[in-house]
Amino acid sequence: MKRFRLVGAVRIRGRGLTKGKRFEMLAYSGGLLRIEGFALPVIVDLDSIHAPKQQNPVLRDHNVERPIGHTDLVEVSASGIWAEGAFSLENEDAGEVIRAAKMGFPWQASIGADPDSLDTIAAGDSVRVNGRLFRGPVYVARGVELREISFVAVGADRNATVRVAAKMKGQAMTFEEWVKSLGFDPATLTEEQLKKLEETYAVLFPDAGDDVTDPPTNAAAAVPLRTGRVRRRHRVRQRGDAELERARIDNINAALSCLDQNNPEVSELRAQAIAGEITPSVMRASALCLLRASRHPGPAPMTGNHFSLTANHLAAAIMVKANFEKAAEKAFGAQVMEQSKKYHRAHLLDLARTALNLDRKDVPDGREPMIKAALSGGTLTNALDNSANKILIATYMAAPSAWRAFALVKSAANFQPQKGIRPSFLGNLVKTPRGAGIDHASVGEETYNWKVDQFARQLQVDRQDFINDELAVFGEVLPAFGKAAARTLNDLVAETILANAASFWSTANKNYFEGAATSLQASSLATAVQKLRQMKDLENDFLDLEPRVLVVPPELEVTGRELLESTEVQRFVSSGIDRSPMGNALRAVAALAVEPRLSDVAFTGFSTTAWYLFSAAENGAVIVGFLDGRDAPVLESFGLDHDVNVLAYQWRVYHDFGVALADKRASVKSKGAA
Repeated sequence: MKRFRLVGAVRIRGRGLTKGKRFEMLAYSGGLLRIEGFALPVIVDLDSIHAPKQQNPVLRDHNVERPIGHTDLVEVSASGIWAEGAFSLENEDAGEVIRAAKMGFPWQASIGADPDSLDTIAAGDSVRVNGRLFRGPVYVARGVELREISFVAVGADRNATVRVAAKMKGQAMTFEEWVKSLGFDPATLTEEQLKKLEETYAVLFPDAGDDVTDPPTNAAAAVPLRTGRVRRRHRVRQRGDAELERARIDNINAALSCLDQNNPEVSELRAQAIAGEITPSVMRASALCLLRASRHPGPAPMTGNHFSLTANHLAAAIMVKANFEKAAEKAFGAQVMEQSKKYHRAHLLDLARTALNLDRKDVPDGREPMIKAALSGGTLTNALDNSANKILIATYMAAPSAWRAFALVKSAANFQPQKGIRPSFLGNLVKTPRGAGIDHASVGEETYNWKVDQFARQLQVDRQDFINDELAVFGEVLPAFGKAAARTLNDLVAETILANAASFWSTANKNYFEGAATSLQASSLATAVQKLRQMKDLENDFLDLEPRVLVVPPELEVTGRELLESTEVQRFVSSGIDRSPMGNALRAVAALAVEPRLSDVAFTGFSTTAWYLFSAAENGAVIVGFLDGRDAPVLESFGLDHDVNVLAYQWRVYHDFGVALADKRASVKSKGAA
C-alpha cells in the first residue's frame, strides 16, 4: 500500500539553540487531505490508526539520514493527532529549523504513514469518519501506521499553517507582532477589535511574558494583555484551547485564501472574523461576494482620483440609493464610500452603462439592450448580488432573536433526522485501579432527535424597475426578507417551547412548578434558582448548573427587570419591626430575554404568566440547528435569461434550520399561576 504524509501545524518553544528546545504540533485534524500521488482526497480513519504513544524519530524532509529529534508524546483522539517532542540532536539541520522558526519561517509538520487499506467512496455516496460526514469521491485510509514525523517547508495540505510560539531567547511573539503577522495594522483597529484579538492572543500564547504564577481563581483577575504578561493556565486546558483557537483562525484563513490578500476589504473581513464580530456564515457570504467581484477585469486607474472603480463601488452606491448608507460604510469602509460618492445618486441606467465600461464591453444603443447586456453577468450583477446579500444579512442579524441568549447552536450535515446526546448524560468519572478496565458510559435513553428543514422565498427586479430607477426591492423587499427569515426561526423556537413535547417541563422531571405563589416574584425566582442549582443526572451526581437567562413574555418584562436590575427591594411591614436587609439578593442573577410569542394567542399553549429560567446555552435545554452551520439566509441570483416568461432579475432566499428540546435538566419552568 502506498505511503502518504499528513501535514499539520508546529509550535517551537524553549531556550537556547537546540538544547531544551521543544515543539508541539497538531499533525492532523481529521479532515480531507490532498496528497500528491493520490487521485482523490484522503481521509484518515483515526479510530484505526496505529501510533507509538511516546518516542518516534523526527526527521528533516523525511530523510532518515537527517534526524533532528524525537517525540515523547503522541496522542490520537477523535479530534486528531497531537504530538510533542524535543530537538534532541545538536546538528546543523536542527539548528537551521530553529533559526528559521526564529525568523518567522512557516514550518509544517509532515507525518510519514503506511495504510493497511484504502477504501474508495464513490461520487454520490457518503461516509462518516472521525465523527463527520464526508461525501464522495474520496479515499478512506484505515489501519494507518505512524512511522516518523518530519519538518518540511511545504506540505500536502495547503490550508495547514504554523504558529511559532517562542523566539530564540525564549521570548514569546508580542501581541503587536502577532497582530502584524495576521496582516493587520494595530493602529487602525478599533478598541473592540483589539480587545477580542487580545483574548485570542492569550489563548494562542498562554506562556507569553515572564509573569508565571498559579492559574487565577477568577478569569477576570488576569493581568491586562497589553502589558505583554498573561497568567499560566493548566497545561491540558491550555493546549486544547490554543489548538481550537488556532483551528478556528486557520479555517478563517483557508476560507479567505482564494481572495486577493492585498485587498483592504479582505483584511477587514479577516479582522472581523478573527475578532468574533461576524459569524462564519456571514464571513463566507461576504467572501463569496468579494470573489465574484474579482472575477472580471477592472478598468484602468482613474487618474484624476487615483483609484480603480470596482463592483464594490457600485454596490456601495446601490446600498446608499436603497437608504442603507451606514451598512454600506460598515461593509466597504470610508474610503470606498468617499470614492463612490459620485454614483450614490446616479440612475440605475447610468450604473449599468458604467458597469459595461468596467467589463470592457460595448454599450448597446437603447435602454433595454443595455440593461440586458449589463444583467447578463459581470460587474453590475456582482454589485447587485453583493449589495443585496449585505442588506439581507444586515437586517437578519439586526432582528430581535431572544433564542440566541439561551439556545445551543448545532450543525447538521443533511436534512435527515439527527440524533443528539444530552450534555448531562455522562455522570462523574470513576476511580480506576491500576491495571483495571475502564467503565463505559452508557448513553441509554439520554438522546434526542432533531432535524433541519428548508424555508425559502423568491423576489425579483423587473426590467421596468431599472428603467424607472426603482430600488424598492433593495430598500424594502430585501430587508423584509431578512426580517422574515429571523421571524420564521423565532416562531419555530416559540412553537417548540410551548408545545412542551413529551412533557419536557414537568414535575416528574423536577424542572417545573406551579401554584398561586409561582407568579414571577422574588420568592418564586429564588425557588427556580434553587431547583436549577440542585439538578442532578441519572446517577445522582450534581450538574453544577448556574442560572443564566430569565425568559419572559412582554407582560412580565417590567417585573423581570425590577427583580434583576433593582439594587434594593422596598420592604413593607404591617406590624412590628422588620430587620431584614434592604439589598436585592437576586440582582443580576441572570440576564433577561423577552419573547412576545410566548403569550400570543396565535401560538398554541400561550401563557401570560409562565416564565422560564435557563442555564448556559451550551447545556442544551433548547437547540437550534443549521444545515452545514450556515446561521444566516443564503441569497442566489438569476439573470434576465433564466425564465423566458419573466423579464426580471431574480433572487431566491433560503434558510435551512430546525429546533428541538434537548436536555430537560438545563432549565426550569414556572406556570406562574395555580
